[in-house]
Parts: sequence; structure tokens; C-alpha cells
Amino acid sequence: KDSNRILLDAHVKWLQTRGSVPDVAGEDLFSSSASVCELRKVIIAAKEKLQRFREISNPREKFLYRYYQDTLRKRNQMDFEDMITLAVEIFQRSSDALAYFQKLYKYCFVDEYQDTN
Repeated sequence: KDSNRILLDAHVKWLQTRGSVPDVAGEDLFSSSASVCELRKVIIAAKEKLQRFREISNPREKFLYRYYQDTLRKRNQMDFEDMITLAVEIFQRSSDALAYFQKLYKYCFVDEYQDTN
């Protein structure tokens, strides 16, 4: 996945700023220092803090979040969490958009609801 590669790149950049990049190449770096799952949890936690208008005080969290979001923005991409958040924001900001989709669809089925936040 492209977003996983961005997370891993962000982690490497963070380690480089700290002067602590292990002397291994490729994916081996992450087996010992961080997993994609752990990095994704950091990003999700940062997004949740920002949604509650709280500051991200942890320097690593802040760095990873900014790098990840900036890279997605530069590539004109978004991740799963952003797709959900953007849809909710559009409906909250535009009563016309909400009314349009409420008229178009009587029901909305959410598969894998446990994967939403």
C-alpha cells in the first residue's frame, strides 16, 4: 500500500533527525524499530487529537503526522480515515449535499464498521 510506504518513510525520516537510523536496509529496519500497524496507530491518534482541537505535544507523533499528511497532500491522495472524515465534514458544512445524498440513498450500509473510528 502506498500509505504504508509513506508511514515507513516518515519513520525513517524521524530516525534520521534523531541520528538513530539502524544500519540495516529496506524493510528489515522496521521489524526491529516500528511496524506499519504501530505507525498507523500514531497517525490515527494524532488525527483524533486534532479533531478534538487538542495539540499534538509528542514530537515524534507531530513529525510523523505532518510528514504523512504532507506527503498525501502532495500526491493528491487520502487515506481511509481521511475519506470518512471528509465525507462527514462535507455533510456537516453543506445542507444541500446532505439533502442530495439523503434523497438519493434511503439507507447507507457500512461494511466492516469495526474498522471505522
